[in-house]
Formats: sequence, structure tokens, C-alpha cells
Amino acid sequence: MRDRQLRQWRTLVRERANREWRELSLDVVDELACHLAELQASAIRRGASDGEAHQTALDALNSASFLELSKRPRARPGGGYAHDFRVAVRQLMATPIVSAVAALSLALGVGANTAIFSLVNSLVLRTLPVKDPRQLAILDPQGNGSWTYPIWSELRQRPQLFDRAFAWGQERFDLASGGVAEFVDGIWTTAGIFDTLGVSPVLGRAFTDADDRPGGGQDGPVAVISHAFWQRRFGGAADTIGRRLTLERTPFTIVGIMPPDFFGPDVGRRVDIVVPIGMVTVLREDRSLDRRD
Repeated sequence: MRDRQLRQWRTLVRERANREWRELSLDVVDELACHLAELQASAIRRGASDGEAHQTALDALNSASFLELSKRPRARPGGGYAHDFRVAVRQLMATPIVSAVAALSLALGVGANTAIFSLVNSLVLRTLPVKDPRQLAILDPQGNGSWTYPIWSELRQRPQLFDRAFAWGQERFDLASGGVAEFVDGIWTTAGIFDTLGVSPVLGRAFTDADDRPGGGQDGPVAVISHAFWQRRFGGAADTIGRRLTLERTPFTIVGIMPPDFFGPDVGRRVDIVVPIGMVTVLREDRSLDRRD
């Protein structure tokens, strides 16, 4: 008799679960069936008839809180992602504070990781926006100081060592003709930088070996400026080529403008002005004279 009642109650529990679109494990079904059978037996012991005892247990089965042991809704046939989305929205709306804190934490975490990755990418992972960046190599003096110009001259006289080569050094140039200094980041470099990197100016030309000497070439001291500096200083004017730019109180002629994505030969450092290395002595002499004055 007991086993038959348990089977009947198991069937009724499954039917109730199906109506509520809930999925119950076998252990939960057995537990609920035993509970209903015990309710029926307890009612009979209190003097209720079989029909009344069965109705008491059935009322308990149909109560709203009877299936609280199962919190996971079953997927309705054909519901798909739309049904899952509605269920997710209802669950989020049921705990708005917790959902808001979780969303805020996720947003802060994503933002922080994005910022960190952007920094690492710009300083470490990013390659130069040039032709064949994997073919480039840097000669490092290994803690013995920087390369001197005589060493560079010796290397340049041995073209069998490299297909192309150039030398450069970092510098901050003063744009002011007098008064308060106005510094801008730049580099000294030899004429081969643009050919070696495969970078062509978007306007004008790069400087040549004729420009890379004290006093400059036919156009005198020349400079190539970055695209950002061109926009910032000259408003992107088409007639910028040929204009004068004062560096360390020495006038330079702008002969070229670098592409927008070219930031210089050092990853993580953007340069705005590129000057032939042959002008180093001239500018430093001018700077020394200014300081003595």
C-alpha cells in the first residue's frame, strides 16, 4: 500500500513540476512524494477519512510554496535564447542592488584591464608602423655609453654589415625665439631613417645626405615634422612645406610631414620634429652662445 501511494505521489509531483516548468531531480521527487504520503497518513491517524486525508495532501501539493526546493526553471520547447534572456532579466531585476554592484565591478575591471593593456601595448608589445618591422635590429652598446658619431661613421663605411642603417638620438628642442621656452620632443638622425624604415612623408620630402651636414644643404637647415605637430602648430595648412620653424633660435625650413601613424623610431615615445644629425654641432654651439649671453 505504501509503495503504491509513493508511486502515485511521484506521478502527481512530476505533473505539478511540468505545469510550473520546473525541473526536479529524482531525489527531490522522492522526498516530496514521501512528504505527501506522510501528510496523508498523519491525517488518517487524526481521524480523517481516506478521501479527506488524500485531499489534505493534494492541497499541500498545489500550494504555491511546495516546489521551492527547485529554483531552476526548465527550458520551454521552442523558447530558445529569447526565453533565457527573459529569465535572466527577471532574475537581475529581482536583486537590483546586487546586479548594479556586479555590473559596476565588471565595468571597473574591464576599464582597468583595458587601460593596463593599452599601456603595455604602447610600451612593449606594439611594433613600429613601418615596412617589415621584424627585419629591424638595434645595435646596443651594452652599458658602455651611447654610440659616438665616429663609431657611426665607421659602421657606415661597411655597407656589407646591413642592408640599410641609420643612427638617431633623442632631443628636446626649444621653439621659442626668445623669452619663455617652448619645448617639443624630437630626434637627431641620419638621412637614411626614412628609407630604412620604409616611411614616406605624406607631404614634401625627407632630408637627404646633402642636408645631413653642418649648415645644411641647398635649402639650409631642414626639418621633417610629425602629422600631429603639423595639425597642432599649423592647422594642417597645405602651404606648411617651405615655412620656417625656429629650433634653439636657429631657423629651419620644413621640407616634409610624416604619416599620421608614424611616431618615431622608439616604441612608446612620440617625436614631433626630426632634424639631420649634421646640425648637432651648429645648434649646440648656438645654445652655448645663448646661455653665455
